This record gives sequence, structure tokens and C-alpha cells, in this order.
Amino acid sequence: MRGWQKRAAAGALAVAVCAGAAWAVAIDVSRTYQTIDGFGFFGPRVVWWGSSNPSAFYSQAWLNTVIDTLGITIWRNEYYSEESNQDANWAKQLPAVTALHNKAVASGNPLKFIYSVWSAPSAMKVECSNGCWGTPTTSPHPQGLKTGGCLATAQVTAYANWLTAGVQKYADAGINLYALSFQNEPLFCESYNSGFYGYDYYRAVLKAVVPVVKASFPNVKFFGAEHMLAANMDAGRSQFQWIYEANICHDATTRNLMDIWAYHGYSDGVNPIPGSEMATLWALVRDSLARYGTRPIWMTETSGYDDTWGAGGAQELAAAMFAALQYGNLAGWVYWYGADDWINTSDRLTKRGYVSKHFSRYLRPGAVRVDVGSTGNSNVFVAAFRHTGLNNFVVLALNTGTSAYDLTLTGTGVPSQFTLYRTTATDNCANAGTVNASGVSLAAGSLNTLVSGSVYEAPTAVRTSPRVSAVAAATRPGQRVYALDGRLVAGGSAIARAAATGVYYAAGADGRGHAVVTR
Repeated sequence: MRGWQKRAAAGALAVAVCAGAAWAVAIDVSRTYQTIDGFGFFGPRVVWWGSSNPSAFYSQAWLNTVIDTLGITIWRNEYYSEESNQDANWAKQLPAVTALHNKAVASGNPLKFIYSVWSAPSAMKVECSNGCWGTPTTSPHPQGLKTGGCLATAQVTAYANWLTAGVQKYADAGINLYALSFQNEPLFCESYNSGFYGYDYYRAVLKAVVPVVKASFPNVKFFGAEHMLAANMDAGRSQFQWIYEANICHDATTRNLMDIWAYHGYSDGVNPIPGSEMATLWALVRDSLARYGTRPIWMTETSGYDDTWGAGGAQELAAAMFAALQYGNLAGWVYWYGADDWINTSDRLTKRGYVSKHFSRYLRPGAVRVDVGSTGNSNVFVAAFRHTGLNNFVVLALNTGTSAYDLTLTGTGVPSQFTLYRTTATDNCANAGTVNASGVSLAAGSLNTLVSGSVYEAPTAVRTSPRVSAVAAATRPGQRVYALDGRLVAGGSAIARAAATGVYYAAGADGRGHAVVTR
């Protein structure tokens, strides 16, 4: 939520290119890097604190845009306490969460649900002894704390149980929560929900809460520390971006407790070239963490890009995403609020949304980045991905220069033809037709996605013949069955009475296993 931070304007020095020449870019599929987990954003159709009407938080048009058009595969939410002074609670969130999940199931979209905590329940928090930089004490704050403050050491076990209850809420709705972060931006106390954890205390809390949560939900992942990517957020204290991870990794007990390293991408969104700040920061994160084993790296919040094309806008967002993929080996990218930034109030994509679609719709979970040689131009960036499960090949190409540039894609296993999707100042992820690998023309100032093969997953649910009995057979004591409109169907005769709606989702009490029946 730090979109106000200044970023250096994008731009790179132009390089002379011989007219009519196509630069040969070698793709080596034998050299592989990260596996993609997904792309997405935070929150529902409008901000949780923007309305008290549950129907405002989703619409069918919004669901269609999010799941089918944009194709997000990660959705981040805030886990609120049930205190009356909060922006939302589970009852307020549940209809939108359920509708989003059901839409994803119906479309065969492998959507990952994750949550972050901005503030522990205020009853569990205390004043920090020295502002946001102090050591937590056990003295209770008389009013409780929502904005700022620290988790009381005496409340750590209770906090672990509260986190577990949050995972259970999703399980009760038939959703396997993929991952959670127990504190958003732990270095800062803000006017909104927030909380401070010193580096050592963050590690201590991680050590305490992970075993408790995983005792009930062994497959849920922890991500963090959701600190800033910027190398120096506070010049007076010189806090570097990997300081939380360093404290975690230096402890033999905790170094394997964090399943996903997660950063907030508030830094210079300049072109992803060696020596630029964005590329340098992501490379530093990648190399600093590599010594502690291979775990996914995610970016879980960024914002502040204008909805224009060019410096400070959507093209700069594309450059930032390239930098993360190429230099940070990022597996996941999660924007701040999709409302307005990616999807407007008419439930249609914005310019930033169309840029994001190049990544979220076509780079599916399971795609593996492969090696790409030089483009011969400091304004042209190319990344390639192969997905053996979907049998597809995707190439992303960004040309930030003022002249068109021609590429020839070479290498064993590289398809001979692709479908080209292009975004420019005037085009919005437009289908530009079929192009040959031997002659790919990148328009000046363009983001291009070249696709060979399918980018649509087969439904993960079991689709059977239109027999209500098949749904009944999918249920057992303790299971819940949901229609796609989100309403609960108890089972047995209730299923038969609801048969006319056509599609049902059956989820086990543990949130695992499902079957979908289509009339």
C-alpha cells in the first residue's frame, strides 16, 4: 500500500539496429529456472472498507473478467479479526470468496487462495516499548490496538490458534487455503491495520505458530516476510530488504519453516536491464536466498503505476514484471488491489489490466522458465517458458524502444509458429494473428506474448453424466455440497430438489476432494 513512493522513470538508451535485419535469439530449453505458481491481485470488486452491501463485492461480469479474461491464479485476501472496529469480517467476505471459488472451479482455473494479516486481534496486542522499533512487552494496552502495536509475547499461542481458525474458515467453505502470511509489512506501524515485529521477534513468532497451524493443516504454506524490496526504506536505519530472511535463515530451526519468500515490490520500476535498480534488487534477493536452498520467491504487493502507456504507467509495470521474472526468478506476482487498477467499475480491464493479462492469462501454474540468449538491443527483453503439462510454449517480448525490432527465435524444441498478442499505446492485448518464429516483429513500445499450444487447463473437477445420484454418491457424513451460486446444499433429498441448477460442488469436511456434476 505504498503506491505513493517515487520510482525512477523507465527508459533505456536507444541502440542502433540495422534496418531489415532480424536478430537471432537462441532459446535453450535444457537450461531451466523457476516454475510459475501464478499471478493475481488482492481483494474483491470494490475495497472491503468501501461498502456495507455484500452484493457490491462481486458481480457475474467481474467474476468472468477475473477468471476467464484475466485468468488470475492467485487471489490474496486480508484475514480480519471479528472486532467491531474492523473494515470487514468473515460474514462480509464469504459471499464474494465463495462466488470467486465456484467460478474458478466451473472454469477449471487452478486458483490459489492466500491470506495476509495486517493486524492481530487488538486484544492480543500491546504497545511497543519504543514506538514501532521497540521490543514487545506483556503489559496490556487499555484500549487494545488496531493500528500499530505489537503482538504480546503471552498471546503467541492464542495467535497461532487464531491463524488456524482462519484457515478453517476457508475449509468450511470448501476451499483449501494455499498459503498465509502472519504479518503484512512487519517493519511499519501505520494509520491502517498494521503491526510491528522486530527481526528477532518475527523469527520467534514464526517458530511458534507454524507447528500449531500445520498440526491441523499440514499442506498450508507460510509466506513472508512481506517486507519492502527497496534496498533502503529508511536511510537512518539502513534496513535492507533481506534482513528478515537473514534472521530466519541463520537459525537452523526456522530456516525451513518459511515455504515461500515474499516481498513487496515498492522500488524503482525501471527497465529490467543489468545495472538498473529493479534488476539489481531482484538479483540480490535471488542470490542472497540461494545459499539456503530452493524455495519459491513471490512479490505479494505493489502499486502506483498510472493507467497510461509509457514511463510511470503500464509499460513500466510490464518492465517491473520482466525484471522480477528474469532477475529474481519469481514464481508468483500479486498486485495490490485489482479493483480500479486492473479492472474498472464497468468490470472491464484497464491498461494495467491488459498488461497483466499478458502474464496471468498465458503463463499458467507449472510453466518453467527456460534460458534465452541476447536480444542484441538494450530496449528489447525476451523471456521464454515451457509447460509440459499443457504442452505449450510461451514467449514474452517487451520492446521499450521507439523503433520496431525483428527477432528470429531459434533452438531445439522451439515451435515454428505462434499466436501473437500485443499491447501498445493503442492496442490492448490484441490478437495479432499467427507469426513464424523465423520472423517476429516487435512494434515500437510494445508488450508481446507469443503462444503455442493451450493455455486453458482441463477442469480439475470430475465431470460426470447428468445424474443427481452421482452428486449424492459424492457426499459422505460431514461433507458439504455447494451450488455454483454459493448456497449450501445439505445432501440427499436436498440435492434432488436443487437438481435444476445443474452444477454442484462437493467438498469434504477437510476441504479436500471434490466432484462436479453438470446437467
